[in-house]
Amino acid sequence: MPSVLVYLAVIILGIIGASIAGAWFLKRRFGKRVYWLVPAPLILLIGIGWTIDRLEQPGDFAPRLEPAAKLPGLIRGLPDYVSFGYSGAAFYKGRLYVSTNFGLLVVDGAQVSGVYRVQRTYSVVSGPWPDPANNLLWILDDQTGQFLNFDGTTWRRVNTPKPEHGYFSRGDVLGGPHPAGNGSGFWMEYGGRVWQWNAATNGWTAELEPLLPEASSDFAQAIGVLPIGQKLWFIERRELLPFLTRSDQDFKSDIIVGSDGREIPNDRGTKFLAESWAVADDAAYICTQRGEVLRVTPQGIAKLDTPGKCETFSATTTHAPLVSFQSKGIYEYRGSWILRAPHPYPSGDGDYWTYLGENGSQIAVAITAKPVTDTKRSSGTDMRFTRNAPTQLWLYQDSQFRPVPIP
Repeated sequence: MPSVLVYLAVIILGIIGASIAGAWFLKRRFGKRVYWLVPAPLILLIGIGWTIDRLEQPGDFAPRLEPAAKLPGLIRGLPDYVSFGYSGAAFYKGRLYVSTNFGLLVVDGAQVSGVYRVQRTYSVVSGPWPDPANNLLWILDDQTGQFLNFDGTTWRRVNTPKPEHGYFSRGDVLGGPHPAGNGSGFWMEYGGRVWQWNAATNGWTAELEPLLPEASSDFAQAIGVLPIGQKLWFIERRELLPFLTRSDQDFKSDIIVGSDGREIPNDRGTKFLAESWAVADDAAYICTQRGEVLRVTPQGIAKLDTPGKCETFSATTTHAPLVSFQSKGIYEYRGSWILRAPHPYPSGDGDYWTYLGENGSQIAVAITAKPVTDTKRSSGTDMRFTRNAPTQLWLYQDSQFRPVPIP
């Protein structure tokens, strides 16, 4: 920052000096009236700066669809400290939508046809989340904190509902929202509170906050909502710092609580920290931080035998859970595991996030490399980071995965 201020000061002083020199040179011809021109270049510079700043401010306009030919330039325009990455994938009305840190990609067939930009400069989006009850697709504009829904033709911005105490903490924002939808409705957990979308009023319902069972610990917060059948259940977190827990370390398990405060029994005592989840017609499925898979019904929580380590969940068009198992493949669960496709990244090497979507015979898988400490170049407080996995999007059709190229 100091170097930028120095450069700016030098530029301003240079402009002032050039203006004074120019006025002195023109004084013989035009007289003292020329001194009125001295501040003109500086005023022009301030005006240009103000205009650029206004153009970069976030706006409430609808996302603009940019052609795929602009993608290389958008990726090159990311800051040096940011690497291009995916953050979600979902099919909607026959098209694949993939969220990135410069907009929402639109994939037709096996090609990227364009990208929706939610802002002119900082266009990071989260999602996308299908809403089968209202036949919508949802995303989050990370800069404004607004939600947007899409009916296939028109985008509409929706303000994030405010909790009763008036604000979301920084931790709430970093944790992000966790929407869930089925044929009965679309719900969103954010900051430990839950709201339902009401299409009739084009707004969110009154805030829901799960009741805590009597045996709950001092720290307890909802981190997700599970609409199973006609009832809402909440994933409640009781471990204050879950990201610090190791696989060989004891911790306070997540629990599943109903809106009436009743806890779903966990007869086998399987401790878990929920990482991702999906809802089927009669049950919910949770992928834990240890890579286990749990099946949740109002009657109980059961740990399933699995082909491998769970990476992430999605739901099929026939309302069955779809799971990506590290290096093993993409499986659908219908009482037993059915292999739908081999894994597009069979080695499973490195550290990465996985995102999954399905549309009948089509399956989309995206992985984004995680930043990991570069031990060879890090020392003390000077931490350096590297990536040890690829960032790639694949589409499974005609019985094989193919990479989706970025133009």
